[in-house]
Amino acid sequence: MNNAEMRSRLTLLGLSLKQLSTITGWDYRELRRTANGIRPVSPRTRDMIKSIEVKADDDIGTMQASVEAGRPVVIPHFSDEGTPPYMGEGGVMPGSYWHALAGALLALDESETASVIYADEEEQGGSKA
Repeated sequence: MNNAEMRSRLTLLGLSLKQLSTITGWDYRELRRTANGIRPVSPRTRDMIKSIEVKADDDIGTMQASVEAGRPVVIPHFSDEGTPPYMGEGGVMPGSYWHALAGALLALDESETASVIYADEEEQGGSKA
């Protein structure tokens, strides 16, 4: 993975460098230097991004199952910071991650049957977003 691929993959995942830093506990400045091409992408960073991509594939699968069952996909608001440990037991990824995945799902929804709503709309009976 090169530096441009690192940035592109994070964009597809809906994650900023700051969010990756928060998720991993790594130094933001080190990640910024890597993303800007000053340092090569380390195996540690490559492996973490790939593990997030695996999680994203699983999460998109869950979203697709909701669509196929006729249920809306429920996501947090974009500004939601998530819940640490993010990738661990009981963790929740930030809202931007869920928006990116929902956007990917909607882009591939040829039947146009997918519905995405915010969690607080679900509590109110749901409305199509």
